[in-house]
Amino acid sequence: MKRAQKYDITAIAPLGGSGTRLYPLTIETPKHLLPIATSTIFNRSVKWWASQGIRRFVLGVTGYDNRVQTYRFFAHGGRLEREFPEIEFRYSNYHDREYADRGSADVFMWALDHYKDDLRGQDILLINGDNLSETSLDDFYAAHKDRKAALSIAVKGLEHDDPRLRDFGTVVFDDRTMKVTQFVEKSLNPPSRFANAAICLFSPEIMETFASPEISGIISELRAENRGFDVGGRLIPFMVKNGFDVYAYPLNGLWSDIGTPHSYRGTTDDILRGGYPQFRSNEESKTQAGKELDYYERVGDSLVHTTTKKRLGDARLKASLKGHCIIGKDVDIGPGSTIRNSVIDDSCYLGNGVHIDGVTTAFPFVRIEDGARVANSIIGYNVIVGHGANLAPGSVLADNLNIPADFEIGVDWRVVGNAHRNKVMDPKNNYAVVEELEEMDAFAFR
Repeated sequence: MKRAQKYDITAIAPLGGSGTRLYPLTIETPKHLLPIATSTIFNRSVKWWASQGIRRFVLGVTGYDNRVQTYRFFAHGGRLEREFPEIEFRYSNYHDREYADRGSADVFMWALDHYKDDLRGQDILLINGDNLSETSLDDFYAAHKDRKAALSIAVKGLEHDDPRLRDFGTVVFDDRTMKVTQFVEKSLNPPSRFANAAICLFSPEIMETFASPEISGIISELRAENRGFDVGGRLIPFMVKNGFDVYAYPLNGLWSDIGTPHSYRGTTDDILRGGYPQFRSNEESKTQAGKELDYYERVGDSLVHTTTKKRLGDARLKASLKGHCIIGKDVDIGPGSTIRNSVIDDSCYLGNGVHIDGVTTAFPFVRIEDGARVANSIIGYNVIVGHGANLAPGSVLADNLNIPADFEIGVDWRVVGNAHRNKVMDPKNNYAVVEELEEMDAFAFR
């Protein structure tokens, strides 16, 4: 995936969402740092763009948890420097109290202004922290330049009756010229089947646009009303309405907005079936990895980390793995256990006779004891699933839970400890308690 060519583009990522639709997975982990297929969402996104020639990333990270955990994860690029030696991460020290809840465009504008001397004259790629795609930067950039666009918006065509359209900005454009004529953010009656994919390529003139009296007036008005200045909600509609050259770029490959447990599982399924090239790089050679035991090998249709393969041997793995699986580092799988179409992340333990099915993901340090059954579930960090317990389809478990032996987690239950009750049950989240789980000091909600 290494690439010598470099574009005169800086990628900016506003990273500040609370991730409430993914509760309880995001109670303690920022959404963009959630593990998916034994990596983190944003790490794989960055790797995809870096593999296509982008070397500078400005992270507009708001809020203590988002900012500090992101910095700890990426530091100065150390996790990717071996593969991309010239990669550079910059951080915007955004004033959270002064600019609380000001919106993604406000963070974007702040980052541009903070690094304006470094970014002057460059095109800007604006990306989200919770999106994955197979976007070709070569084609996207060529179309942007050929049209002399002020802004190019990547869009994904969905079915007209797809209920997800209501959750996205929708884009209306001329089928021949691709010129955008209307942009509507999150409407009950979307005017188009093309969703904003939250991948935007801005020409250098965006800095002048942000400095214009018109934008200053909009921002002043919004702040007076305590409303946010968002990219989709305000900036793009302003540019379309005021005659800027805004063009659509339809995506042909996979694209995912990982905003709910359903979309998380769907994206995981796509990865397991070979989608998203940045995840196929898990299958690395010893030379690429640099450490003899730090890479993945094929076992049938599955990818297994070498440490686990060495520990368990081919015979047990072939008996245990069905369909497409990804098995991480230092995993133990007891005799008689089966795993089908699922991801078992690093340092997990599965006892004897465990059955896992239906695009399940177990985060690192999960223990699943003898005879437990799990289907189509997401299990947070450091969870213990007791002997003979059953996790019904759609289960989502917060970090650090202890599921008692022979316990039943119901269909579509999301389970979290009582310590987080006030945060989860904030009325604006629209969740309802479905079961009190006193023996776990926890509760289930939907």
